[in-house]
Amino acid sequence: ATVGAVVSVLLTVTVTGAAGPVTHSWAFVSGNNIFTISDSTAAAVSWSVLASIIEREAIWRDTVSDGVSIVTVDVTVSAFLS
Repeated sequence: ATVGAVVSVLLTVTVTGAAGPVTHSWAFVSGNNIFTISDSTAAAVSWSVLASIIEREAIWRDTVSDGVSIVTVDVTVSAFLS
């Protein structure tokens, strides 16, 4: 059996000055690929992980487009037991 706790991280990406409706596309970039994202196409997302050791960390990228331009935002997601 795995001993640990489910840890969740919540984040909302706010876009200003867009030319139109925006779309989001989240993707894993690097680190510990053990986090589960709630919705890979939403502005408000959460990640969850069963943290059974001291620390886990990953980088996720949100690619945001308004149909005219594309911007990427990298986010470091960390979970640890203390």
